[in-house]
Formats: sequence, structure tokens, C-alpha cells
Amino acid sequence: MKILIVDDDRACLEMWLSVCESIGECTATDSPKQAMFRFRTETPAYDLIITDYNMPLVTGLALAEHMRTFERNNQMKSTPIICITGMQEDVLRFNEKAGKPITHVMCKGSIKPAHLRDIIYHLIRIDRPPCKEHHVKFFSL
Repeated sequence: MKILIVDDDRACLEMWLSVCESIGECTATDSPKQAMFRFRTETPAYDLIITDYNMPLVTGLALAEHMRTFERNNQMKSTPIICITGMQEDVLRFNEKAGKPITHVMCKGSIKPAHLRDIIYHLIRIDRPPCKEHHVKFFSL
């Protein structure tokens, strides 16, 4: 299980990492540009993307749209994308207009680590956490 986490807020990035590192190999970045580079070049491909919505220069929705375009152009399977935001209603509306590139939208203010873990297990269809050690990679520009 490979997870890419994108959030410009370092505290949130560390929190998402703490939740996800028990699930699989995590790559974390505070840069949407770096995330797109990693998404295009990493092999094997990521199994899950978790992104913040409100980031400088590129929103989580725009990042998801770029990823979906890359997947279509390269005949890749659709990677689940979770967008975490404080503006859930707006993101849901924008996601609908964009053709739903984001798989799941979560509200930042009410999310608990166990809830995020449950959603991840549901999206990737894991019944229980894997028992092996996992590695975390952090990239920044």
C-alpha cells in the first residue's frame, strides 16, 4: 500500500502521516507541484492520495484534476483521492462540476484519526491493518 499525502500545513501533514504510516508506505509533501511530480514518476503507482483543498497556487481539486488527466492519458486505473477541507460544501459543489475527480471529501474540523483510517480501509478495501513495517518519505521544494 503506497499513500501520497499533500498538505501545505506542516502540522496537518504530520497528523495525516501519523494516521497513515500504520497502513502503508507514505510519501508526504507540502508542495502540490512536488506531489504531481511524484505521482507521475513513482513506480509502482500510489494506491491512495490524501490532499488538502486550500493550498497556495494549486487547490486540491486542481491537483486531483491533473492526476485524473494523467491517469486517463496513460490508461491507468483511477486512484482514490481523499480531499480534506474546512470548506466541505464548496468543495463538494466544485467537485461535482469538475466531474468528481475527488473520491471522498472530509471536513477538517470534525475529522478524527480513526475516522480517516476507517475511510481509507473502505476505499482500498482493507479489512485490517497490515502487520509489516512501513516507511515514510517526506519531500519538500
